[in-house]
Amino acid sequence: MTEAVANLIELQTLDNDVARGRVEATPYRKRKRRTLMRHIPDSTVRVYDRLRMRHTDAVVPVVDGACQGCFVQLPALVRVRLQNPREKVTCDHCGRILYVPERG
Repeated sequence: MTEAVANLIELQTLDNDVARGRVEATPYRKRKRRTLMRHIPDSTVRVYDRLRMRHTDAVVPVVDGACQGCFVQLPALVRVRLQNPREKVTCDHCGRILYVPERG
C-alpha cells in the first residue's frame, strides 16, 4: 500500500468520524485533515471529495477480486492495474478508489 493510499484511508476515517458525530471537528482535526491532504496528489483529493458527496466510503479495499463498495467482481485488467502501486485505480461500476489491503 502506498503512502498516498494510507493517507487517503486515514483521511476517510477522520471524515467519517466527524460526519457520524463520533468526534467534533476541532481545530486539531481540521489541521490534521489539511496535513493529510498535502501528502495526497491534488487530482486524487478532487476525486475523493467528489466521491464523498455520493458515498460514505470513497476508498475501499478489494477482497477476493471484488470491490468492497459495490461488491461487483472486478475485471482482470483492473486487478492487474491494482498491482502497480503508483497507479490510482477506481471501480468501473461505482467509481470508488480501490486498494489491495496488506496481508498481515
